[in-house]
Amino acid sequence: MAMENSLSPYDRLDSYLEKLEAQEKVKRQRLFLILAIVFAVVASGGFFAYTSYFSEPEIAEENEIRLRRYAAEELNPELVQKLFVKDPNSIVVIHPVTGVDTIESMDDYYQFLNRLTMLEMDTEVEPASTELKEEVTLPEEDPEFLVKVEGEKKVGAKLIYTIENFDPSFELLLDFGNGIIRKPSSPRYTYKYPLPGHFDFHLKLVKDGEEEIIQTIKYQIFPKEEQQADQGATLVQETSTS
Repeated sequence: MAMENSLSPYDRLDSYLEKLEAQEKVKRQRLFLILAIVFAVVASGGFFAYTSYFSEPEIAEENEIRLRRYAAEELNPELVQKLFVKDPNSIVVIHPVTGVDTIESMDDYYQFLNRLTMLEMDTEVEPASTELKEEVTLPEEDPEFLVKVEGEKKVGAKLIYTIENFDPSFELLLDFGNGIIRKPSSPRYTYKYPLPGHFDFHLKLVKDGEEEIIQTIKYQIFPKEEQQADQGATLVQETSTS
């Protein structure tokens, strides 16, 4: 202390400034070290995220595809339409018999339903018996009735139902799928749907007091304000059975 006091005022000032400079240098070194550590941590985290994103593209794509894959029994027209509204990409439908089907529009889905319906009809046919049977006179087969539908499929629009091979001696019923059933008295019948929705139209034949469905047509009726173009509502008719 005595030696320091013996220094001139200028020397003491220089010594004090040197101490301040040394302290500031230590502070700058510490700050640089902290910034370097923070930068290293951030850089390593970004590199990990980058490598994780680009190293597993197949897993991400597989998960996305799995979300668009459904079992056939889980779907109905209303749900399929919601799926397309949420995501316009195609839907993979899995059926235990037909296998995998790719649905890209509502029209594809209706065709898929009609294929399932025809498949069920084929499986209902009993195999031919090998047993000997007595010869019997088989009754004449019923005419192959078939309905053709024409018109704009929206609420209030007139739809024309034309029955091929119409025979007034047979009792036929037109079931519009909304609770309305009509008995036609001529080959042509017109009907207007009061409400929109998905409907299964049935042509029925009444024999011995029992109703038999001989044709089914699936379609969608749109609200008045919606145009039918590009809505995937093309009519798909099933093979009729008698």
